[in-house]
Amino acid sequence: MVVAFGLTILGTCAIPAFAQSSNVVVQWNRAALQGVRDSKIGPPMVARALFIIHNCIYDAWAAYDHKARGTVFGRSLRRPESERTPANKDEAISFAAYRAAVDLFPGDKTTVFDPLMANLGYKPGDNSIDTTTPIGIGNVACQTILSIRHDDGANQLGNLTPAGFHTPTTLATSRPTLQRRFRSVQLTTITASTRITGSR
Repeated sequence: MVVAFGLTILGTCAIPAFAQSSNVVVQWNRAALQGVRDSKIGPPMVARALFIIHNCIYDAWAAYDHKARGTVFGRSLRRPESERTPANKDEAISFAAYRAAVDLFPGDKTTVFDPLMANLGYKPGDNSIDTTTPIGIGNVACQTILSIRHDDGANQLGNLTPAGFHTPTTLATSRPTLQRRFRSVQLTTITASTRITGSR
């Protein structure tokens, strides 16, 4: 309820003044809401999109918390206490949020999400999967979540047909399998018409 209430409040804020808050999550909330406005998708899709973005944000942040467990990798991405700095958390969160936002709202990549990354001092083209770094944590956590959500039956990618039923397969994949899979993830440069892809 707290997140939902916060998003309602954010929805009334001036856009595109994304950087008015020092809180990086608030800035990505505002950017995501601009993506919602521009895409004009329906309420169920909005709920799904915001969930995915915040799922990616949470899993990236969890790697830098002493107790939190990521929803996909559990504690396996956790970094040493010396690395649990606000700067590292912000960077991991931003790369995770960026990857998710571009995947969900590709039309706003160059007008909303790239400028926000630049304002935060990050290079969106850095596709590192080195999970000893905040960039790698954000990229890997988000890519793995996206690979699951692309197969959740919501037809985000438009590759399902009305004829016949779709049985999601990735959701049943065990955590150890996902942990092995992320090591072979290959990220590609994102344009308005492309999405991150991972090898399986």
